[in-house]
Amino acid sequence: MTWAWSRRSVACWGLAAGLVLCAAATVGSGQGTGAGNRVISGVVMSAKTNHPLAEAQVTLSNSRPRKLMAEMTTDAEGRFSFAGLPDGKYELHASHRGYVGSDFDAHDGGVFTAIVTGEGLISTDLQFRLEPMAVIYGAVVEDSGDPVPDAQISLYRKDDRSGTGKIVRASGAHAGPLGKFEIPSLPPGKYFLCASGWPWYANHNAKKASGDSRISMDVAYAITCYPGVNDSAASEAIVLAGGDRVQADVTMHAVPALHVPVAPQAGNGGIQMPQIQQEVFGFPESVPVTMSSSQSTNGDGSTSSRGELTGFPPGRYEVEMPGVNGEPSRLTTLDAASDSANFDGGGAAPMAAVSGKVTLAAGEEAPGQLFVALVPREGDRAASVEVDKDGSFSMREVRPGEYDVLVSGSGIAMATTRLSAKGGVLHGHSLQVSSDPVELTLTAVRAVATVSGFAVRGGHGTPGVFVALLPLSENAGLEARQPNQSDSDGSFYFPNVPAGEYLVIAIEDGWGLDWARREVMAKYMAKAVRVTVPAHAKEVNLPAAVEVQPK
Repeated sequence: MTWAWSRRSVACWGLAAGLVLCAAATVGSGQGTGAGNRVISGVVMSAKTNHPLAEAQVTLSNSRPRKLMAEMTTDAEGRFSFAGLPDGKYELHASHRGYVGSDFDAHDGGVFTAIVTGEGLISTDLQFRLEPMAVIYGAVVEDSGDPVPDAQISLYRKDDRSGTGKIVRASGAHAGPLGKFEIPSLPPGKYFLCASGWPWYANHNAKKASGDSRISMDVAYAITCYPGVNDSAASEAIVLAGGDRVQADVTMHAVPALHVPVAPQAGNGGIQMPQIQQEVFGFPESVPVTMSSSQSTNGDGSTSSRGELTGFPPGRYEVEMPGVNGEPSRLTTLDAASDSANFDGGGAAPMAAVSGKVTLAAGEEAPGQLFVALVPREGDRAASVEVDKDGSFSMREVRPGEYDVLVSGSGIAMATTRLSAKGGVLHGHSLQVSSDPVELTLTAVRAVATVSGFAVRGGHGTPGVFVALLPLSENAGLEARQPNQSDSDGSFYFPNVPAGEYLVIAIEDGWGLDWARREVMAKYMAKAVRVTVPAHAKEVNLPAAVEVQPK
């Protein structure tokens, strides 16, 4: 599961379990409203070749709130024009087959530049550059050069929206019979690629005639990341620019497979075997294993179950024991250096149950739906649940880890003003979950303030500059941190800001910075502008313009 914010939309959190971006669009058509004499025009072109793109789709929307006003197709020279516009702030979006659909001058993180019309402001002859989609291709092979057929490819990407350097899932693919794969239609960015698979010739039942040692065909592959490492932290980044076609071959090494005995558990669905997983970029990825079980009759007529896990290499693994008879799943670790490893699922700890109650601050009106989400600091497997009418909520199985606690409403941005926990370790709005049950108590308010300002260089408004809103308190929630970008007149605004004390920082070409990390932003804070957002405030203007700093 994943989360994101949009600088132009109501800032709700995008989680698959029901939390959605709260943006409403009204479809319209035509070349303008006819209510004014301003024009927004330009040419859509390839960011790689600078060639104009005919038949690109361009839409024009109002800003605050975003409302689709008009749409058109570029002509043979890639040109578009929207006339009859009143003074205001507008948003452009363009798309074309083979290119990444984009807002004007957009950057990773959901930020872009809006076009402001008015006396003395430039809104014509705009150059709207679209990035061609990129491709990663390659082959998964053994170090002998032989292919690894049908390997599973997992692609990850550095997510600049988080501002922390977080890695999230991006895509995936299956290699063909010859180990070859291709992942098309990728936007520019920094990617990491890992592969898992089976040696096609592996025989985990093979024995030497002279003894009980297994022959060389009883082998397995560890999960391997580009170019050929088993530790994802040592993986090389694949940096894609628009239109790149990058080859990323992965070399796997076959090692003797483990044979680990395990006692299967009986459940409603029959024998329940454990799931073997390995952490890759903070994600628990399933490891290919062969699982077998058998039953024998004892002398007293009772039956005993025996099982074996094989087909996986030595290493340290997380083992998930499926819940039986309505019980939660349990987790434990397996340090398996050789066949002498002994696995006993009886010591597995249950996944944590996280429950609690959300109370709205005095005077707050309850939204139609309310959600609580736990967003992991690593990986993107968030847990979320809808809050009951009485404010209570319960999550049955939460993996151990560190999470940001968020509250969101349907169509309404929310912020947490008070948070306490029993059974978990709390640092501000960050919750450390182990196997113990956790009980949370939250007080939530609507985040309604808009913080507006100007980014300037030499006293003049500067468009297309990265701007960040950072809370002074280290214990502030995730919703108090926002990235942004200045518009064509140098203006910017942050929507749905919770009450508190903030710094606003403007950085030329600041995209790609881990902007939510204080140690990264410390050198920029001397020229930041400080602003106070009072409780229940709706419009807050910065007390001064923000000076643009070099990266």
